[in-house]
Amino acid sequence: MDPIQFLVRVAAATLLVTGMRKFPEPEPTCKALKLAGLPSHRPWARGLGFVEVTIGMVALRSVTPATSAAVGVLYVFLTAFLFRARQVGASCGCFGPGERPPSILHLVLNVSAVLVCVVGVFAA
Repeated sequence: MDPIQFLVRVAAATLLVTGMRKFPEPEPTCKALKLAGLPSHRPWARGLGFVEVTIGMVALRSVTPATSAAVGVLYVFLTAFLFRARQVGASCGCFGPGERPPSILHLVLNVSAVLVCVVGVFAA
């Protein structure tokens, strides 16, 4: 496995883990979405989790230009959300309750995931 495929899989695995957290405990994500001015009902949070789990599982199984693009697009939206969450002082809701607002490191990691996925689209 080449390094780009490995890094796309790391990004996909992170989506899988964070998405799975939203099923049993959607409240932290609901709260973060509400503070950011986005739809915040439990079905929205669980739907986001479903999308994360689905894209994560498919990309873990096979890194292709399409799966790299899917992971990258999701990270673009998640990064935009992180910028908004930082503006309003909201948690990101990624890993459940007890979180703080997203750090600069969190933003850098998300932007890095986007860049890795862009390379993955063209390298595969």
